[in-house]
Amino acid sequence: MVMPITMPGGQPGILEQLADRLEAIAEGTADLGASTRQATVSIRSEAAWTGDAADAYTAFTGNLAQGVASAPAPLSKIALAVRDYAGCLRTAQEKVAAYTSAAASAEVSGNDSGYVSAAQMAAQKAHDAVAAWQAAGDRAAADVNAAVGQLGDVFGPQNPVASWLGRQPVPWDTLAGFSALGDPAGPQIL
Repeated sequence: MVMPITMPGGQPGILEQLADRLEAIAEGTADLGASTRQATVSIRSEAAWTGDAADAYTAFTGNLAQGVASAPAPLSKIALAVRDYAGCLRTAQEKVAAYTSAAASAEVSGNDSGYVSAAQMAAQKAHDAVAAWQAAGDRAAADVNAAVGQLGDVFGPQNPVASWLGRQPVPWDTLAGFSALGDPAGPQIL
């Protein structure tokens, strides 16, 4: 009569706390993007800064603010996926515990038909909850991977900040007329 159902491992409460913290980080990142833009515009304006350096500063900080402002949505998506997974995990653990208790009661009763019927119903609910938990794990993995891809767009090699940095000459870029390290005179034009 007793069909073993493995108790899903994990701590849903801790997962929910981590999801809450990640959501708070997402909200803070949104604030950071807005405040970065405001602060950088204010610095240039209040200093009456003009010229190439000011333009480069504005471009860099604008790209930085744009990148930071793009992070909250994927971070929130990860937090939601973790929260959903934690809820399904909690339900699966509760249903497996209920089944374990019902199966034990059925055995103690000498397999009385009423207790056996209750254990069978609890077993079906536990199986369904475990299947839902496993599906939630698959969804969470897909959602997290998609969000990581979005974050990669923000912070990866093709993001706004990296793209801007990639267009800037580096100090050892002799084609741009900058001397290399250890080359005190720079490129010689003869």
